[in-house]
Amino acid sequence: MFRLVLVDDKKDIVQGIAGAVDWEAMGVQVYCFYNGKDARTHILENCADMVITDIKMPFLNGLDLAREVLEVFPEVRFLVLTGYDEFAYAREAVRLGIVEYLSKPVRIEEIRELVVREMERKAARQREKEKQTGIWLRYQKSIPLMRMKWFQRCAEGRAGTGEKEVREQWDALGISLSTRGLMVVLAEPDSGDNKDGLLSYAIENMGREIISETYGCEAFGLDGGRVAFLVNFQEDWNKTTVYYRLYALIVELQKKMQEFFGVTVSAGIGDCQEDYRGIGCSYHQARKALEHKFYMGNNAIISVLDIPEIKDGGAAEYPGDMEEEIVRLAGKDGEAVLEKLGLYFQAVRRMKQTEPARLQEHLMSLLLRLCSSCPGGQEIRIGDVMEQFKKNHTMDAMELWMTGFVRELCREGRQEANSEIEKSVRKVKQYIDSHCGENITLRKMADYVYVSPSYLSFSFKEILQVNFNEYITLVRMEKAKELLEVPGSRVYEVCRMVGYSDKKYFADLFKKYTGMLPREWAKKGRGTEHGVD
Repeated sequence: MFRLVLVDDKKDIVQGIAGAVDWEAMGVQVYCFYNGKDARTHILENCADMVITDIKMPFLNGLDLAREVLEVFPEVRFLVLTGYDEFAYAREAVRLGIVEYLSKPVRIEEIRELVVREMERKAARQREKEKQTGIWLRYQKSIPLMRMKWFQRCAEGRAGTGEKEVREQWDALGISLSTRGLMVVLAEPDSGDNKDGLLSYAIENMGREIISETYGCEAFGLDGGRVAFLVNFQEDWNKTTVYYRLYALIVELQKKMQEFFGVTVSAGIGDCQEDYRGIGCSYHQARKALEHKFYMGNNAIISVLDIPEIKDGGAAEYPGDMEEEIVRLAGKDGEAVLEKLGLYFQAVRRMKQTEPARLQEHLMSLLLRLCSSCPGGQEIRIGDVMEQFKKNHTMDAMELWMTGFVRELCREGRQEANSEIEKSVRKVKQYIDSHCGENITLRKMADYVYVSPSYLSFSFKEILQVNFNEYITLVRMEKAKELLEVPGSRVYEVCRMVGYSDKKYFADLFKKYTGMLPREWAKKGRGTEHGVD
């Protein structure tokens, strides 16, 4: 509604204007006052869009009313009506910003036209405001992407050609750091479901908050779930002290992520740089350090100072003769293959001067050769095997996964191999059938039958034609159907009995599985309206 305030010490004028037009139909709410003091109180408490006022009034005249209101609400429009057509009043009205100054008597239609014009002006201002707000919101939404693109340019050595240009870019992106004394830290979640980047978002915000307590810090979400921290330190600080303090802050971040999300975080720390021109160098150092968790394992914090010089020619040290021996024995002597594989990984672990990516390529090549050399290897979907293998990001995880996979692949006789793994899968299935109310995880079941989680997941799907988690849900839903039909059972009790703590999640899952809510299923099964909730 457009808020219109009428002020005049002559009631007939105020009431005449208020009653001469169907203001409500126009979308105008009218407020009537008979002195400036009361009008001022109302406007300062409730604001107004337009005020039509007399000049000469008791307690507070119209010009003083305008002066006091405009100091608080400069957007309020004033229209002065008076019988005192004197230049002094008009001059003061113009000085105050009052755009309309009409002498009495005035025509109602003229007032109506002025109100309509002000309503149109307000609508135009609102549209412009919404437009500017929309532009601002789109700009705000684009800032994270712009910041990421800017950091990527820095990583490529294109931070800017001069300090003034860089400072302007930083101001536009909200980067409030000094352009001197900088270093980069890269962090990433080691595992867990990073769906929609939730874990990366948590690392970005927690890390920035923790590091900012000691150093200037800005965080940038990057592709692949990694987060870059641009850390600002005092140029005269001792580098060893900087690294020591920063290491302690990353440890604190690791503890927070473990506590709140149950995941581990690894980080790589680049070298201290004199100014913004070294950001790209520090980034690449941090990236190399982070990749070194391939050797050190998850939950690692690696500084560029902690790793040996990485040599491009490191592939010459690769135990190619061992690889050939493993492939030669594949399908002939399973125990010998596993023994050689253990020795092979011991040799590979000593290659810490080799790029982790190069070693991963060697391991994938060995895996492909084994699949093609072993009996029945052609039956395996290579794409699925490679996808599972790539989920392992450390040497420990790769060795564990590959040992389990090769144990299955290289057994003498597919019938014997199938029999053993099928026996393990059936054992896991039986456990799930009998303990569906427990917290059952893939790792727990893998430990139960002494195989790797990846190997169990692969074999479970291959033998039972359903993946591990889907089978757990299937068993739980069937059990829930039975329990809900028992007289006197309650939905929340059944929810807990089949392994769920969230009643709403259980209800949604049950409906997705059966097409009915738990209450509906229970009523259908019992033929009663009681004992369901």
